[in-house]
Amino acid sequence: RGSSASGGASSSGAATADPARDVRRSTILGSGCFGDRSIPIIEAALQTQGEDDLPLRNAAVAALATAGTERALALLTRLAKNEEADLREEVAMAMAWIGDEMALALLAKLLKDEEASVREAAVEALGHIGGAKATALIQTVMADEEEYVRSSAEEAHNDSATEAPFVIDDKEVESKADEFRKALAAPGTNKPATEEEEKKGETRKYIAGLLVGNYSD
Repeated sequence: RGSSASGGASSSGAATADPARDVRRSTILGSGCFGDRSIPIIEAALQTQGEDDLPLRNAAVAALATAGTERALALLTRLAKNEEADLREEVAMAMAWIGDEMALALLAKLLKDEEASVREAAVEALGHIGGAKATALIQTVMADEEEYVRSSAEEAHNDSATEAPFVIDDKEVESKADEFRKALAAPGTNKPATEEEEKKGETRKYIAGLLVGNYSD
């Protein structure tokens, strides 16, 4: 797909080249481990308007999935109707992280989205979730009008039919969340970053990425 999955990793070059924005994105991604306390940060990110700020909005969606509270899930449900297709794609992929009945119901709606890229994202999410219910939903788009959606559906159908339903390892999530809390507590500075401080910044971004399985070198 042209857009990113889980946090806007493949955003525009102008956005990813901005160190300050990159740090903000990583902070937003990791904020979800604080549950409802992260909502104000997430809502502020969702209110950004610029095209270069799309990675921040995408990161906010991923953070909502990490938070997993009723308030966060309610926001995700509303975002599934957002006019911005990129955000609807992110919501679809976030459902793969949640993987419950609510996620399946929302993905069933996104499979009927007017944008093919959103339908494909929903298909991929269902493939990650796995299980009989996800497989049955994937079958509904096996004859989609777009070839690449049909191709993704076939691949996801094979994956979901052979893999057990996705289960979140709460202990691993909490461990990574604890690491992130400690990293986030490190003192910051407005002065030019030293080499050691830059390494610390990379560590923060790495831990934030681990929380949503979105870090790559």
